[in-house]
Amino acid sequence: MKKCFISVVISTLLFSGLFASTWAINGSCLPSNDEKFAEYSNQFLYYFNEIRSWHPNILPEASVATENLHTYLTTLKNPNYDTQLLQLLTMRCLYNVDKVSANQITDFVNKLNAEFPDRAEHHWIYANFWTTTTHSSDAIDEYNKYLELTDGLVNTEFLQNYAYANMLAGKKLTAIHAIKAAANFGGYNLEDDPLYKNLNENIISYEPGTNLPKEKLWKMTYANEEGKYFFDSTLIGISMKVNGTWNINFSGLENNSPATVLIHPDAFKYKNNDISLSLLLIAYPQTITPANWMENTLSKFKIIKKETKSIKDNDFTVYTYEDLDKYNDFRKGSRGYIYSATILPTENSGTRCEHIIDLSKIRNKDDAQKMQYYQMAETYSRIPEPINIMILVDSCNAISNETQQWINDFMNNAIFE
Repeated sequence: MKKCFISVVISTLLFSGLFASTWAINGSCLPSNDEKFAEYSNQFLYYFNEIRSWHPNILPEASVATENLHTYLTTLKNPNYDTQLLQLLTMRCLYNVDKVSANQITDFVNKLNAEFPDRAEHHWIYANFWTTTTHSSDAIDEYNKYLELTDGLVNTEFLQNYAYANMLAGKKLTAIHAIKAAANFGGYNLEDDPLYKNLNENIISYEPGTNLPKEKLWKMTYANEEGKYFFDSTLIGISMKVNGTWNINFSGLENNSPATVLIHPDAFKYKNNDISLSLLLIAYPQTITPANWMENTLSKFKIIKKETKSIKDNDFTVYTYEDLDKYNDFRKGSRGYIYSATILPTENSGTRCEHIIDLSKIRNKDDAQKMQYYQMAETYSRIPEPINIMILVDSCNAISNETQQWINDFMNNAIFE
């Protein structure tokens, strides 16, 4: 795995404890009375900031100090958990000078997983390793394992690391929530935190009634699954999992009109015929929602059933409609569904509509030994008002079972918050 010195195009992000990983280790459990250990560990800590992240000019003395401690730790018999955490930390640093491979680090973590399945701290160190090597997906996975094992009981330093990793992964709303929590737990002034300042500058609040073109409202992110993508908007709190072969048209929030997405998925086969369905999503912020808009819409359809469905903590009213005079050929008449809901904002609305951008998959590998720059994209915060949602699925009786399965899968993979 090639090294990459990360430089995000923002002002310098230097704050105490960033990727220090030493916070994960309980120093009182280390063999401090061992003179050799004390000598090597002091040397390592002296050079730690020099070698904890890769850069082109790591001092040779830092490499020697780290290797001395690592070698000594490997000679200890029956080392306890925290001593092995320190060994993992030295391995993470030695990776930066090509003395240890990523596979060796992973093997050592797997050993800790087997020996200490209920301990969380090595996941924190391992997450920091993946973050500094631009593998955002792996990093967030490890941070989440730490959170699961600690039941969310974390300290300020973890939250700072977690916030920075999420920022690099493109999840700025998640990052700013984490850094706010870090400041709250740590008792320091949030406005003095450089990470918070940079995040705040790149998170935009929408002014109700202003025009927002579709390119700014929606974005598409690879879903880390062959042919699948996330199509989402943090501003209106919607995320949909889509197939790359689907035909998708969409609009922004302009001229007091709603945001819309029109999806034509792959056609279904019915008796050697291709039959397509369509899905139209309409999202109205509360302040521009026309009076009686749902009633006016429903009046255009022959409703045969009304029910309530709870989907991912949201209650949708679902209407089934049928018209045998429409599509009255081999399609056996029209049949479709209308989903409606009002989604109320919460403090965390929009965060689940952020998806990981893995820099390791987009960086220029031919220039891996050079500093590489990534522009931090702007993110819109969720509108602080209810969003009225309507989803209209237009299909026919000939593929009613297939349509029902398709819309169930679509809704279960979607997020509305």
